Amino acid sequence: MIIDESTINSGAIALLGIAVTAGVTFVFTQRTNHRQDARDLAAGHRELVQEVASLKERLAALDAEVMPISTAFTQVLVAKLTHMHTPELDALLAKIGPPFTLSTDEEASMYVLLHKRQIEVDDLIDSEERDAAAILGAAHGALIRMSRAEQEHIAVAGAVKLTVATPAKAKDNP
Repeated sequence: MIIDESTINSGAIALLGIAVTAGVTFVFTQRTNHRQDARDLAAGHRELVQEVASLKERLAALDAEVMPISTAFTQVLVAKLTHMHTPELDALLAKIGPPFTLSTDEEASMYVLLHKRQIEVDDLIDSEERDAAAILGAAHGALIRMSRAEQEHIAVAGAVKLTVATPAKAKDNP
């Protein structure tokens, strides 16, 4: 059986058409898949940015509302010890903070005044105030050191800013 030249040409043209169609289909399918992947990635990135922004807002709200226990307890003691008749000690207690602005010399002076408050006999000073002076001045101010460290930690944490980049626009817009 002899195959006609026109049959061979027709077969070759058909095979060439099939190959070209497959190649074009492959290229357009890849391009469509790439665009869809880029859209999915951008959508995922937007969701992530929104979630991070939401977490930042919630963290800021917590930072505004939550006060470390040592600082809170110190403030309760300071409120108990603050009186109009002791302006020097009151001024030093006000510097405990937040923010903590008490210098080392002022801190030493405050401990002396707290000790005097513990042993002073005065109608204006009750046993609760003496106890507060003892607690605040105990072990040379361990509570004050903890409070200072907590306030410094909060200040550092507040200074840290988290930024999230927004996705760049895709080069091939669908």
